[in-house]
Amino acid sequence: MIKHKAQLFFLLAILYTSVALAQAKPKKILVFSKTSNGYYHNSIPEGVAAIQQMGKEMHFGVDATTDSAYFAEDSLKNYAAVVFMNTNGPVLDTFQKADFERYIQAGGGYVGVHSATATEYKWPWYGRLVGAYFDGHPDPQQAYVDIKDPRHPSTRHLPRRWQRFDEWYNYRNISPDIRVLINLDETTYKGGKNGSAHPIAWYHEFDGGRVFYTGLGHTKRCYADSLFLGHLKGGLQYAIGKNKPLDYSKAKTQRIQKTNNSNMETSNVKEKLKALGLSLPPAPAPVGVYKPSLLVDGKYLYLSGHGPVQQDGTLIKGRVGQDLDMDQGKLAARQVGLALLATVEKSVGLDKVKRVIKVLGMVNSTDDFQKQPYVINGCSELFAAIWGADNGIGVRSAVGFNVLPDNIPVEIEVIFELK
Repeated sequence: MIKHKAQLFFLLAILYTSVALAQAKPKKILVFSKTSNGYYHNSIPEGVAAIQQMGKEMHFGVDATTDSAYFAEDSLKNYAAVVFMNTNGPVLDTFQKADFERYIQAGGGYVGVHSATATEYKWPWYGRLVGAYFDGHPDPQQAYVDIKDPRHPSTRHLPRRWQRFDEWYNYRNISPDIRVLINLDETTYKGGKNGSAHPIAWYHEFDGGRVFYTGLGHTKRCYADSLFLGHLKGGLQYAIGKNKPLDYSKAKTQRIQKTNNSNMETSNVKEKLKALGLSLPPAPAPVGVYKPSLLVDGKYLYLSGHGPVQQDGTLIKGRVGQDLDMDQGKLAARQVGLALLATVEKSVGLDKVKRVIKVLGMVNSTDDFQKQPYVINGCSELFAAIWGADNGIGVRSAVGFNVLPDNIPVEIEVIFELK
């Protein structure tokens, strides 16, 4: 009897472990092909079908969609990799961006095809993820490409010099961190603008995830070409890697919960902050920085804050991109946002706030100005979690300043509309 119970326990343990592993290791791929700027690649259906076939060969399920609602944590955690198949324009909202960042930070894989670099121009984190942004193209034509890394699974089957017909993208904001797989020879076609170093396919590890991008894939004929299909499949294999379990404990970006209620009482704001693991700090002294102003007819409140201010009232100092990395800069912006909320509470009361009109930020940075909105989002996302992203918070911009007072990392300016 004891022997049978031991055997039963052993079998149940194996079954439980198998189920746990199956839940921990996603065996699905998400193919996302949303466009929002009026341009749609006619090859998208062929591209989706190609990934579906690869899924069968690799024993992965494939979900194909243009619905950005899939970019929620409960959904994304089911996928070993996400493929942006010829996406275009802005495709995700504030909440979905936060959850996608968390997915990559947890170890998720990303594959970008062709116009994936013509996607989310105003989201610097995405630009660094994909590795570059689209910067125009000539008419489709024949050209030669040279394989720079023949050992990668996406290139080892390819001829070292490969003649292709495609739409050849030029790029801007090319990340110095990408590892070039294929270089486009601009002497073999007309319209190149990147010179002798013109990457057209690359990979890199970014923010905890594995990234592969190919600039090929414009035409339908690409998805009937065994060499290109092998290139794309190898890139997908790289992005998936060993399909290790996602680890959301490594995610640095906070989730943003949606709310349609812009008339919250003070207690609700504090409850929202508590749910995010945050609380209002002591309000900084209302002199200089954090001094409320621009109360127009009692309807609008303008605030400006340097920082972040620590609990002892001192300022964190340093330049983003030099003394502080981008994520530390984003955290600094969020802390300034918290200090601004504390100032609002002290001056007029958070229950008086109807919505946020605008968030404007300046970053003390030696880095690319295009990355500055990513830093300012640390504050914008905090406000979106409280009042909802539809309350003007999406209207945000960044102005580049090389030097801010006292060598502080960020300055945030906010206009609140009062009830």
